[in-house]
Amino acid sequence: MGVPARLGRVAIFDAVTHTTPPGVSRHLREFLAGRGRVVQIGGGSRAAFAELNRMTLPIEELDFVTYSISPQVHHTDDESIMDTVAAQAHTLRDALRLAAGRPLVVGPITLGMRFDPHRRVGSTGAPDRRQWTAFNAAWTIGSVASLAGAAALTYFQTVGSHGLVAPAAGAISPVYDVFRMLTRFPNAEISRVEVDRADIAVLALRHNGGHTALVANLRSRPRLVRVRHGARSVEVAIDGYSTALAEFLA
Repeated sequence: MGVPARLGRVAIFDAVTHTTPPGVSRHLREFLAGRGRVVQIGGGSRAAFAELNRMTLPIEELDFVTYSISPQVHHTDDESIMDTVAAQAHTLRDALRLAAGRPLVVGPITLGMRFDPHRRVGSTGAPDRRQWTAFNAAWTIGSVASLAGAAALTYFQTVGSHGLVAPAAGAISPVYDVFRMLTRFPNAEISRVEVDRADIAVLALRHNGGHTALVANLRSRPRLVRVRHGARSVEVAIDGYSTALAEFLA
């Protein structure tokens, strides 16, 4: 016997425009309420931030606003993908303005494109060869750090070639370790640290035991990085497109 799904949020989109037109969220709310489901109804863009920015958002009908992210909308090479980490912070800032006080839920956030809303020639939906590499772990650390301020973030899939684990093969991906580290500190707050290189991303967590910084090298060359928090500093060596950990104990 199956277990009924527990719904917390539902977003609705037009199948052609991949955005939320006026009226549909209201109808969905009435439909779910008639079946005893009271959940948050959201909308925005299931494609990318550009579609959210161009649309007329029916903000008064929505409980939350959402948009998706893939770093391969324009380019697919390693360096261009890593360059999207900084751009994500700009999309968050502008999306928060568009949300007008509504919670902002970003996702799905995926390394490859789930689909092409413009139907351009090219491969979308296929697993990216970098999904199960340290490259993706580094990009994910930078992404989470850039999107701090959203109400919720949804990354990848849990299982399979687009996900974090492959149970049949008994394998876990490097990005799984990123999320496992984050779950060690469920009540942590993101704090500010300083690094001495612009091509390094840092996700710093303040918790009862002190500060833990997940450090990501966004370039292919190995780096020796000094991470500073207040008067203290830690030096870490990071391989190209890889990650490291810096801890400042209380």
